[in-house]
Amino acid sequence: MKSFAKAIITVIMSVTALFITMNFLFFFPWYLTIVYEAFQISQEVAQDNYLKYSIYEERLEDLKNKPIFNKRPDSIEIIVENANGDSAIGEDDETIYFNSISKPYLQRGEIITITIKAEYLVQFPLLDNTKIETVIPAEFTLKTTGTKYYKDLDYYEDIP
Repeated sequence: MKSFAKAIITVIMSVTALFITMNFLFFFPWYLTIVYEAFQISQEVAQDNYLKYSIYEERLEDLKNKPIFNKRPDSIEIIVENANGDSAIGEDDETIYFNSISKPYLQRGEIITITIKAEYLVQFPLLDNTKIETVIPAEFTLKTTGTKYYKDLDYYEDIP
């Protein structure tokens, strides 16, 4: 009887170790997808010093529609901030900002921070078709520098 109990415990521990390993094997491609998308967004942000709204929506929908994110697609957030801490997501036509006081972009050389946040769902199935679920919040932040020169902004703010 003692050996039978040891065998049952060994099987339970092996299955638990297998499920934990499988969840973490799926975590790494999931996280690398976030890193890749943050890099792609940073390239687009660096060109205009802000993220155009159409690109923002396109990237967000692409992330939500990827099979690797299908368990929690509503947890995905893309945050783009300029050096002042303001949102750097704006309209596609930058000419509407030329006479405006509030602009989503700053001058060339300013830092822009891109953050992608998401939640990874870890599941452990039990014998009676129920699942133990827990959520691991993850985020990736990447900083880039704007390269576009805007004539409607002063290049040096400290020179009168």
